[in-house]
Amino acid sequence: MKVETVMIGVDTLTQLSQLVANHGIYALFVIFLFYLERRAAKLLKGATNDKEKIFFQRKYSQVLVSVFVCGVLVAGVWIYATFYYRDKITIEGVLEGLRHEVSQPASIGEQRIVDRIAAIGNGFFMREKPAELDDRSIDVEWVLVTSNDESESLDLKLQHNCSYLPSGKEAAVVIGLPGEAPVLKPQMAAPLLDRIHLDLRALKDLARKRVELVYKSDESDPCRHMGTLAINDGKRFVPLPWMSANAAPKPIAKERKSALFGLTEIWADPIARSGVPALTPDVTARLTESLASQDLEKQLSAQAILEANGAASYSFIERQLDWASATIAVGRDYPYLVQSLVAAVEKIELSGPKPPPGLQLGLAKALYAIGEYKRSSERFDNVPDSAIGPDLLLLRGAADTRAGNYLRARKSFEAYARQAVRPHDKSLALGNLGALMLIQGRNEDSRQALSDALKVDPSNGAALLDLGLAQARLGRFDESANTFSHVLASNPGRTDVKVNLSRAYQKLGKLDPAMHLLEEVVTAAPRDMIAKNNLAYIYTLKGVYADRALAYSEEALRSDPERPAFLDTRGWILLQQGRVAEGVPLLEKAATKAPNDTEIREHLMKARQALAKR
Repeated sequence: MKVETVMIGVDTLTQLSQLVANHGIYALFVIFLFYLERRAAKLLKGATNDKEKIFFQRKYSQVLVSVFVCGVLVAGVWIYATFYYRDKITIEGVLEGLRHEVSQPASIGEQRIVDRIAAIGNGFFMREKPAELDDRSIDVEWVLVTSNDESESLDLKLQHNCSYLPSGKEAAVVIGLPGEAPVLKPQMAAPLLDRIHLDLRALKDLARKRVELVYKSDESDPCRHMGTLAINDGKRFVPLPWMSANAAPKPIAKERKSALFGLTEIWADPIARSGVPALTPDVTARLTESLASQDLEKQLSAQAILEANGAASYSFIERQLDWASATIAVGRDYPYLVQSLVAAVEKIELSGPKPPPGLQLGLAKALYAIGEYKRSSERFDNVPDSAIGPDLLLLRGAADTRAGNYLRARKSFEAYARQAVRPHDKSLALGNLGALMLIQGRNEDSRQALSDALKVDPSNGAALLDLGLAQARLGRFDESANTFSHVLASNPGRTDVKVNLSRAYQKLGKLDPAMHLLEEVVTAAPRDMIAKNNLAYIYTLKGVYADRALAYSEEALRSDPERPAFLDTRGWILLQQGRVAEGVPLLEKAATKAPNDTEIREHLMKARQALAKR
């Protein structure tokens, strides 16, 4: 995508006219003062007698004093107006399209997004308000108060936060840890942080006009991809280029030399002006509050203080990462605290010493707690094996499993199983090992490991759920249906279990109970696209609700246009409704993406046969 830059030029002649208009009055006043002095001197010289000479001598002295005093005042006013006074300009604007979905996701595949905006520099004021047409969006009305020469640019930082209930293979595998119930937890994707640079020379020409900015989310994967920010140039919305969020911003305040005195005046940011505060108890309390704030500007300011303190901040960061004390202090804002602390550590690492093993371990545990499994696994890379106790072996293995580091994950689970004393702990290790094998596609090995875990501890709900999945992949649908029925009996609200049980029923030809289960899921979780897709397929198999099946399949495919199962269902439904030419391309695409799926290949073969008969 080509990015156009909107620039409004400055007329040099206009600048010259303004200069004459601003400073000509001072020159005229000085000329008038010198005229008075010359007039008084001429009158004194033309005096004809002593009385007149005394009178004009006194008047001439008064004029000289007045000229000197007025000259000093005029010079002072001119110097202040030229080198110190800054005419304030107010630029108003609005940023539309930011998401603000604060509730937790309730169904598989559902996402919740919270966008935060902050400006680097002073004089920027914001007010959030709900969007008029969408109660899940917010508009940010903003005002920038700046001076003619004080600033040349404005940097806006946008932070994109997303929590979600995982779907697909990630949702299927529930990894149990000591004290954890076998339920799916909302996960938090890595926050996306980018920066937009606005040229204020262009914006100033829009003074007292409303600057319109619009943010559009990335439709393909709004959780992991930053969207597009565009500015209205009066005719159309022009996309603005994202810059590296960690690159040094062009400062709002700039260095400027005074031509009169040859002095350099620097307007620095508030932290540089006040010096780096020491991490006293009072400062640390305020820091914690700012780091855990949902206000991005506060987060960035607090991170800058930690970065400025360098390695001296490590002990403070390690204390804040303690789960118990942090959750008491900041409650549900704990993910924001962790993300802010990790960001500060990453900045300190660039120029300072690496964090000690204790802090690396704290970072790994905290990142796992907020669902940042890949980054947690990377932090475990920096922790020596001697510092990894039995419980941490299980945690490291779980993080590695989620991050795709399967070899170390297997070693961790096997080591934990060997060291475990209690049956419950050994069952957890075997269950996690079985879940890992399930992810790797080693279905028979997974079934055996999960069966062993349940022999050691029959109450291991996570192992029971994964056993049902392994049985289904091996084609043992009667065993799988029985296993999922046991899981559902103890967890009647689990929509993912109902979806898996309905799939087993479908394979066994029990379409009615499969349909009823999926209808329950769609009613309870209308955004569960897997359930809607499967229900549309079963409606088609039963030959009922053709319009509803078509609508559900269309909605599912729109949510994920590249998913083979959704492509297959949509193509198969179109084929059954006689729209063969429309269905074949979808089935071909599904077969290309899932070449080993026999069911999709069978549907494609029947579609091509139907197309050939036409």
